[in-house]
Amino acid sequence: MRFFALTFKKLRVLFGGRLVLLPVALAVFALVFAAAGSAFTRERNTEVKLAAVDFCGGELSSALIGAVSEAPGFEVILCPDMRSAEDALLSGGAEAILTLDKDFDAGLIAGSSGLIDVITAPGSVSAELIRETAAGKLIALRSRQVVLGSLASDGIDASRFDSFAAEFDPPSIYRIVSVNGAGAESAVFGKGFAGYEGLAGLALLLLAMTLSRRLSMEGSRLVSRRLSALPGGSALAFSTDAAALFISSLIPAAAVFCFAPDRSAETAVGLFAYCALITGVCLAVISAAGSGRVDMLSPAVAVFTSLLGGCFADLGSLSPVLRAVSYLTPQGQFTALSRGAWGFLPLMLAETALLLIAAAALQKKSLQSRAG
Repeated sequence: MRFFALTFKKLRVLFGGRLVLLPVALAVFALVFAAAGSAFTRERNTEVKLAAVDFCGGELSSALIGAVSEAPGFEVILCPDMRSAEDALLSGGAEAILTLDKDFDAGLIAGSSGLIDVITAPGSVSAELIRETAAGKLIALRSRQVVLGSLASDGIDASRFDSFAAEFDPPSIYRIVSVNGAGAESAVFGKGFAGYEGLAGLALLLLAMTLSRRLSMEGSRLVSRRLSALPGGSALAFSTDAAALFISSLIPAAAVFCFAPDRSAETAVGLFAYCALITGVCLAVISAAGSGRVDMLSPAVAVFTSLLGGCFADLGSLSPVLRAVSYLTPQGQFTALSRGAWGFLPLMLAETALLLIAAAALQKKSLQSRAG
């Protein structure tokens, strides 16, 4: 009973003596992560939008535009002139512009070059796909015209060529497999940004370290010194500090989970283990820094470990060494575990235990030195 009563009192201390601030803080935190969830993720874009300007208007130019529009994943927007196509490109309504030369039909039959132009938007992730698709359809259309010309020159009736071609079903020489293709994906800040997990890791650690500052104040330290004079008092003081911080971390973590793009078991377990881990980090910082220096040390620890943990960039794309270093940080382990790497759960639990042992030893040593 003493443990629960003291934990409740320390929860009040963390929130300035007003537990009414707890639901208020949770509501604000939930609003922040509701906005973050919608900003960091969006539904997967299944179509590449392409603005097309047909300066020829002939049968073959229309056939090319039709072939591109029928390609899987393409949506062709027909524009009457170049200006409207450029407006679509600049406004984000299209990723590229496909223009067909005014002499397209005649040039295709004659084997001329420079019949189409493809203009892609800066930084378009589909630029290569657009170029290859447009070029492939152009080559296929030209090949068809070469075959028809050859048949005509040999005196063969080619009127049924298209119907025969439609019935011909050649075996596929390739296949495309999508890995983790369902659901939502990070879309706003690019591949390098860790996304929702990175923001959650930084925000939860900053919040926990901000709240833990109150446990380093003189009033809280005085209660701990008085408890240390009782049998088992040091253990009670430390365990209630840990319980209060852990509970105050779990509550905003619940908001993080509710608005997470992936509300899976991996995310839930990762958040639970991460809250236990940052509880140990906060207690170790309090015990090592003491009152008065936690304010200066907390932001530095949070930002530095977030940088190393990959909250702002995918360190694996930069260096395998940095990737290995990121796994030694709480944020790096949380991100890996939330993405299904169950092998990091023992590492997180072991690191939590070590941090709690170190924090307990530092706190006991500090209380003994002050009592002396």
